[in-house]
Amino acid sequence: MSTPHGSIDEQYPSFTEHHEPYAAIDPGTGLKGSASGKVIFLSGASQGIGQVTAVAFARTGAAAIYVAARSAKALEETRSNVLGANPDTKCEYEICDVTDERQVKSAIAD
Repeated sequence: MSTPHGSIDEQYPSFTEHHEPYAAIDPGTGLKGSASGKVIFLSGASQGIGQVTAVAFARTGAAAIYVAARSAKALEETRSNVLGANPDTKCEYEICDVTDERQVKSAIAD
């Protein structure tokens, strides 16, 4: 990708060259145990950053992770990934559109 100031690679070489987590934010090292015994609630967890965040919390030892989003199929994938990362972490999901106050209250109450 080119910009008026050159390519993204030229402007931000470390942005495109670094592919591994930094030790300080790696769930297997620097963050290991940081969520141990905690209960996590994530919205928007059916894909992308939300899904990866749910898996990272499982790797850090969360007792339970509750995920919410609008797609049951994608949430089931997130649940499967969480359990694959840590079978001891309880993971449940709720279909929820966070722009709908009634759905949010229901997701939190369940």
